[in-house]
Amino acid sequence: MNFTEISPAQLVKQDIRAAAVFERYGVDFCCKGKEPLQRLCAENNIDFRAVTEDLRQLELVPSKHHTTDFSTLSASDLIAHILEQHHSYVRRSIPIIQKHIHRVVERHGADYPETLEVAQLFDTLADELEAHLYKEEHVLFPAIHRMEMAVRFGLAPTNNHFGTVANPIGVMESEHEEAGAIMHKIRELTGNYTPPASACNTFKAAYAELKEFEEDLHKHVHLENHILHDKARELEKQQLLQTA
Repeated sequence: MNFTEISPAQLVKQDIRAAAVFERYGVDFCCKGKEPLQRLCAENNIDFRAVTEDLRQLELVPSKHHTTDFSTLSASDLIAHILEQHHSYVRRSIPIIQKHIHRVVERHGADYPETLEVAQLFDTLADELEAHLYKEEHVLFPAIHRMEMAVRFGLAPTNNHFGTVANPIGVMESEHEEAGAIMHKIRELTGNYTPPASACNTFKAAYAELKEFEEDLHKHVHLENHILHDKARELEKQQLLQTA
């Protein structure tokens, strides 16, 4: 495979295992995932050759587990997966991470002042994600489901108060970028989620949980930005064609 022009988003669509490779090297496959891989590597001083060598190993080693081709799912089925796997994870994880990171600040903040900024950033992210998930679950996702039903059964187009679906998608993708930027800052402050040598178990757990949270966020955003939102735009086009 020629990796020069292909984007990280395309590669993750083809094989979800590519996400782990990109996480390893710090390649953004969600918010900036549509840019060519070689350009992203050059802009961020990432070893393009090393990344592509690891990606080629995926071609040589077949996955031991069945991997879902999310692009083949209906929009409604993809939404169901996002809700079950990612929205539920966010809601379940946030209070646990907050509890641990605030305990770290209380006990070790004097020695590691960066942990206070980490806690403040994550609290901000938690509030923003709560509002973000609500908008997806009560505005965008229902609208996509209605469009899919209208196209599937030849129903009249739905009238959405927000106009074209591009409007809420634009808001959601902007908020995705903001969330990604916050987690990027947290990763920098924590030295790529590396606890100090003397760290207690709570300290280690908090950093491990933050790392897992960012990795899940990347997959979550990828599914929405590069697959679900494309499906929504296509459904809107099909609705217009049905009424032409």
